[in-house]
Amino acid sequence: MNATPSHRFSIGCVVWLAAATLASAEVTLKGIVGAEIINDDVVIARNTLCVLDRTEIRGSVRVLAGARLVTFQADIQGNVRARNAARVDLRLFTTVGGNVRGEGARSIIVRSGTRVGGNVRLEDSSAPVGMDALLVVNTTVVGNVVAVGNSGLVRAAINSIGGNVAFADNGRGSYVIRGNLIGGDIRFLRNRGSGVIAVNRVKGDLHSEGNSPDPAIANNLVDGDIEID
Repeated sequence: MNATPSHRFSIGCVVWLAAATLASAEVTLKGIVGAEIINDDVVIARNTLCVLDRTEIRGSVRVLAGARLVTFQADIQGNVRARNAARVDLRLFTTVGGNVRGEGARSIIVRSGTRVGGNVRLEDSSAPVGMDALLVVNTTVVGNVVAVGNSGLVRAAINSIGGNVAFADNGRGSYVIRGNLIGGDIRFLRNRGSGVIAVNRVKGDLHSEGNSPDPAIANNLVDGDIEID
C-alpha cells in the first residue's frame, strides 16, 4: 500500500503496513495514511507518529507506548485505546464508534467536531505543567467523559455529552468544565488545583466535594440536586 500525501503535513513519512499474525488480524501503521479502508484492527507502532487523513478503520486502534496518533476526518468503527502513548489527537470531524481510553497516556485530545459513540476516559496521565492531559472541546460524546488520577490540564468545554462528566483524584490541574450540554451528572471530587465549573446545562446532579481549593462554580442550569461541600 502506498502513502497518500497530505496537504496538512509536510513530513516525508511513508506508510508501513504489516499483518502481525493471521490469528490476531492486526495491521501496524506508522507515517501518513490517506483515504484508505482498513478492514482489521490497527496498532500504532511504538515511538512513532501516525496521521490518519480520511482513513476508514473497520476495527479498533491501539496506540502503543511513546506513539502519537493524529486524525483528520477519520472513521474508526471500534475503540481507540492508548497505553503510555505520547499523544492522541482526534480532530476535524473524526468519528469513533466505541470508546476512547487512555491509560498512562500523556495527552488525549478530542476536538473540532469529532464524535465518540461511547466514553472518553483518561487515567494516570503525567502531563507536564501547562500541557493538556485531557482536552475535550467542541465535540459530541454519547457516553461519559472521565478523568481520574491525572496531572496536567483537564478540560471539557462546549460539548454535547450524553452521560456524566467526572473528574476525580487528579493531582495538579487546572480544570475546566464550561459551556457543555450534559445528559447526566457533573462529579468533581478530590481534585487538587484550581477549577472552574460554569455555564453548563446539566440534566442530572452537580456534586463537588473534597477539592483543594474549591472550584469556582457559577451560572449552571441544573435539573437535579446541587451538592457542594
